[in-house]
Amino acid sequence: ALSLALWFQNDVQASLSALRHACSLNPNDTEIMGELGFRYAVLADWNRAVPLLEQCYERNPAQPNNHRLGLALFHFAHGRFEEALAEARKLDVPNVIYGHLLVAAAAARAGHTTLAKDALARIHAIDPLYGQRVAADLRARNVNDNLIHHISAALRLAGMDIPARQDGDGAYQDSYSV
Repeated sequence: ALSLALWFQNDVQASLSALRHACSLNPNDTEIMGELGFRYAVLADWNRAVPLLEQCYERNPAQPNNHRLGLALFHFAHGRFEEALAEARKLDVPNVIYGHLLVAAAAARAGHTTLAKDALARIHAIDPLYGQRVAADLRARNVNDNLIHHISAALRLAGMDIPARQDGDGAYQDSYSV
């Protein structure tokens, strides 16, 4: 709980420190392990993220699938869009945007147009104006800027209307194109 509070106060290092401390107190807690792996994935620290995420699911196959988003981000960032899509589709959070976001982005890059459009429809059902603030939302969640660029470009490819400049903080300029 402390880690999440610190994370959303944008105190990333303190948040990670709290999770590392929790892991040291209970190295067998797969939820803490998965949460730390997910946070590293959001930061695109793959060398730390992937082993933790894989280990949390190896140790506990019944682990909730929400941390699979970190594995989906890993595959997406490395151009393995089918693998990213497979991980993102394992998420079972129908009323949360982020699984649909990765499905839409990975499906668009993998050439699965219908699947990408279906995921966009789910996003729009949750938040019809999400495209207007996608970068600001991901930035507020401490997502790595390069990931934001790649995800935004893929969402545009899928058909999401994302302005070239988003003024959440006035600094974001999405100039990435594949």
